[in-house]
Amino acid sequence: QMQQVERICLAVEENGVDYLPFKGCEMKKLYPRPELRVMGDADILIRTEQYDKIRSVMQSLQFTEGEETVHELVWKSDALYLELHKCRFAQRLHEYYSYYGDGWKLARAGEESCYHLQPEDEFVYLFTHMAKHYRFTGIGIQHILDLYIYRKAHPDMDESRIEQTMQRLYL
Repeated sequence: QMQQVERICLAVEENGVDYLPFKGCEMKKLYPRPELRVMGDADILIRTEQYDKIRSVMQSLQFTEGEETVHELVWKSDALYLELHKCRFAQRLHEYYSYYGDGWKLARAGEESCYHLQPEDEFVYLFTHMAKHYRFTGIGIQHILDLYIYRKAHPDMDESRIEQTMQRLYL
């Protein structure tokens, strides 16, 4: 899966497309052994205005276009189920969408056209993603482990910033 994600990232970079890998794509790198972090699909945030460029890139990588929902575009291959997110949360989840919007306001430029979040913002997102699952479908040990592993990997996070953000989201 991660080899496929790397292929996709290289291809979109070569085509000048902005992207932000998240959830399992980033968490696998932090686990003591990547195979300990199961990943059912890969999640990458994209700019919807760049989707026409992405379509030809994905087709050149032998991916088949799948279903489009209000917040993601699905692509499939034999090796990977990929969700290209238009936003981190669907608009129907008002309290989350009002904070994250299309997902780009917290994004920071990295190398090439790859973006990332500050560790505090990523930690809050992981918690918020877990909260969404808790509310609607349930959570498992992976959600808890992701928070633990992420916290351990980033011991110098600004706790007061995390607390302020959580208060804004949950109070």
